[in-house]
Amino acid sequence: LNLIETLCSLSKPEQFAFMRLIKELTCVKDSRNKHNLCKVIIKNLTSAETQRFKAGITSLISKDLVKRYKKEHYIINPNLIISKEYSEDMALWTSAK
Repeated sequence: LNLIETLCSLSKPEQFAFMRLIKELTCVKDSRNKHNLCKVIIKNLTSAETQRFKAGITSLISKDLVKRYKKEHYIINPNLIISKEYSEDMALWTSAK
C-alpha cells in the first residue's frame, strides 16, 4: 500500500477517523509500544464527532485499511503503517474479522 496515495484519496469522514486512530496509535503515544494498535473510546467524542468517526471507520474497514479486533480497539493495516513488530501485527490483522 502507498501511504501518501491512500491518505490523499480519503474522504472527510475517513480522514477524521484515521486522524483519531493516529492520535491513539500506541507506538506514537509511547515509543516502548511497538504495535500499530489503537483504542478510540466513543463516549469521549461529541455526538457530531461520533457520527463522523463511525462513518469514517466503517469506510476505512470496507477499504481494508483498518480492522476492529475488539470493541473500540483497532489495528491499522500493517502494510500501510509498518511497526517494529510487523509479524505480530500481521498475525493479529489476519485473525481479526
